[in-house]
Amino acid sequence: MTEFLYSLRLDSDFISEESPNYKLDAWPPHGDTPVTCDSNNNIVSIFNDNIWDFTAYCNKNVKFNFGDESQKKGYIIDCKNIYLFKVIAAYWLWGAGSVKTIQNLMVKLAKLKPLIYVCSKNNILISDLNNHDYVLEEIASIYKSQTSRLLNLLKNLYADSSEIGFVLLDYNSIKKLSKYFDEDYVTQTPYMPYRIWSYQILRFEECLKDFLNHKNEIKHLFNSMMDIYQYGSYKRSNRKKFLKYIQELNLSNVFEKWVEIDSSGISIRNFSRYLSLISFSAIAYIVNFSLMRIDEASQLKYGCFIDKEINNEKYYFIQGETNKTIKDKEALWIVPSIVSIAIEAISIICELRFSVLQKNGFISQSIEEFRPYLHLNSFEPWASSANDFEKISLINEVRRYNEALHMWPKLFDNSQLVIQEEDLKIARKMTSYLDETKFRVGNIWPLAWHQLRRTGAVNMSASDLVQDESLQYQLKHSSKFMSLYYASNAYKLNFDLNEEVGELFMQEWHMHNVSKNQELVSENFISPHGSKRKAQLISTITLKDHTSLLSLSKSKKLNYRETFLGGCTKSGDPCPYGGITNISMCMGIDGNPPCDSVLLDKNKLPLMYQLEDFYQKKFNNHEADSIPANAILQQLISVRKAINVIKSNETE
Repeated sequence: MTEFLYSLRLDSDFISEESPNYKLDAWPPHGDTPVTCDSNNNIVSIFNDNIWDFTAYCNKNVKFNFGDESQKKGYIIDCKNIYLFKVIAAYWLWGAGSVKTIQNLMVKLAKLKPLIYVCSKNNILISDLNNHDYVLEEIASIYKSQTSRLLNLLKNLYADSSEIGFVLLDYNSIKKLSKYFDEDYVTQTPYMPYRIWSYQILRFEECLKDFLNHKNEIKHLFNSMMDIYQYGSYKRSNRKKFLKYIQELNLSNVFEKWVEIDSSGISIRNFSRYLSLISFSAIAYIVNFSLMRIDEASQLKYGCFIDKEINNEKYYFIQGETNKTIKDKEALWIVPSIVSIAIEAISIICELRFSVLQKNGFISQSIEEFRPYLHLNSFEPWASSANDFEKISLINEVRRYNEALHMWPKLFDNSQLVIQEEDLKIARKMTSYLDETKFRVGNIWPLAWHQLRRTGAVNMSASDLVQDESLQYQLKHSSKFMSLYYASNAYKLNFDLNEEVGELFMQEWHMHNVSKNQELVSENFISPHGSKRKAQLISTITLKDHTSLLSLSKSKKLNYRETFLGGCTKSGDPCPYGGITNISMCMGIDGNPPCDSVLLDKNKLPLMYQLEDFYQKKFNNHEADSIPANAILQQLISVRKAINVIKSNETE
């Protein structure tokens, strides 16, 4: 057996040595080699299939089309290149660097597919691409963002080429391709200007509250229509009864406010569309306040909202699964109490749709025992997906955020989403290299789920209410650097958090502020200007008790901001450089002495060594004397100065 091949290492509860696809018998795989199986070890996809079905491994409908003509649009690929593409995919499943999640595999396949499409269009086998430099520019033109990911992917494929069986691009060709990309082009999810961010939250809130104000009438309408359909009434009479009910229950205005009605008037299909709108709005509201990834929010289950009492204060959490950078099936996201309106609304819809399966005898368990996904498919008999009860076990993917504009055109007033001068000014300040074709005055802001996550991270960081560790916890990042990248440029904002979020973190922040100030007294903190300067900086702290310090914090007279190097005690407004996104000013540049307000933390010495290595590698990736190289060099010099001060202090 080829030694680089391993057993299937996907994160799944039912993959075992008995699974038909557990190991490969040959390389490359034979045409009838099982690729995917279900929980009963039934073969779902084989290598010869041009569409591989991974649904069983991720509880949602996930298939990958390698470019077969059956997809009708998108990247159509010829059969010979499809075969080679599938060989690469098989290597990612069973090879030395095999993936552990389907999500990771999908990202890799999707990233590589446009390149293979260009080869196919030019009648070039990807195994012969290395000999056709002329097509590299066309390949580069099709990739608009995240080009560094593509280049890293290609480098890894070249490193594994002897095992895969062919070379796609060697290092010289990859270098040639990279020259068609802007080296300094860094794509980051756009920050949503506060005016637009606030507007969409308020609309979701209004939508959810309208629903909850009529929840009893909506439940009555749903159950009444279920009875009518269950007893086989004719569809013509169904509509008459539906119209009669909504008039008696005073629901016409609610439907007309939120759902687009055609010329024939309100129909029962509008009812299902309205329920789906509420479910969508609830997920969006949760994402706005929790900073969850949309995939994490779509997997939330019934009963996920919990509260805990900590130090006589009640805190609210959403419990769910996260598995991108850290793995935890019972992760917690702290949220403000207002999120309860979203949970209540989507739970009601979940209960109504779950009851359809119970009434049809498909499920005998209670909803508390079964704990279905909160964001359920439409199972009501008048919906287009009625009777497809098997979907109860699958994750119902939430529509893309910008699809809401077309699906529910009354949800937002598009004029409120039009980009204004001030919006664009903020967006450009917070995110470099914005796509000017999309982000320009007069265009509708291109809504996307991940923007809510980035925007929330920046807002929390800019408010100075949330510590770096808290932000890392909320984002479910394995590294603090990842969280700080999300929150980069936050220091450019003069921002107060939404009141609901602010009250949640305020008490924690004041307690943290006091405890951190009290820590400054310890020998772990030193001033680069000597012990006399440190004594001056902490004089206020040493003369006050905890209660007095807490009072000073609440009146904004107690200053402390954690930095990569230690703590900043600057009075007044926070330092515009932050000590996070820029630490060069902390230790002084161009021959200037360190900042008077800085205190270095000996406990952060390991982090400083990591930073030194981080900045050194970044510096090496740029041409000497370039603007990026000089900026990174200042950061590198600063962290080395801090290390030297701490080390010299230890030897005194």
